[in-house]
Amino acid sequence: KYGMAAFSLNGYGYGCNGYGASSEVSTVGQYNDIANNWTQKSTSTAARYLMVGFALNGYGYGCGGSNISTIGTTNVDQFNDSTNIWATKTGMATGRQSCIGFTLNGYAFVLEGYVNPGNPNSTAEFYNDSTGLWNSRASVASARYGGSTFSLNGYGYNVAGAASSVDQSNTEQFNDS
Repeated sequence: KYGMAAFSLNGYGYGCNGYGASSEVSTVGQYNDIANNWTQKSTSTAARYLMVGFALNGYGYGCGGSNISTIGTTNVDQFNDSTNIWATKTGMATGRQSCIGFTLNGYAFVLEGYVNPGNPNSTAEFYNDSTGLWNSRASVASARYGGSTFSLNGYGYNVAGAASSVDQSNTEQFNDS
């Protein structure tokens, strides 16, 4: 599947949603690296692709993305792997697809992406799962989409991506304090 979100949770890898042969899908698979196989899990709450996935405090999440009628959704879904159930959570303030995200210090951060193709944004939001709310953060320096992120030594990093069809090669460091 193209544009699938992924996260690791409780010793398994998960791939959710994406674009199948001809449309968005809501299928979810669990990868067992020891058995080297995939197991079908319950479908997510809505079919979409180009979303971001992350794990936070024992749950998996799929955020943003696009579907047949909306480019750049605010949708947020939470996966409980012990019950195999997806739940809709409070949506992000900014709808986005091809966004990026990472977890840091017990919070999830989702940034950038775009609502209209070729028009990236620089907004950033963080999610507090104990309150179930999203809050705005300072915008990132370079508006872009389709980049990558990682957390390392107490910082989040925003790497590469594209802005108006121009590849970006810069790296931005995010300090949560």
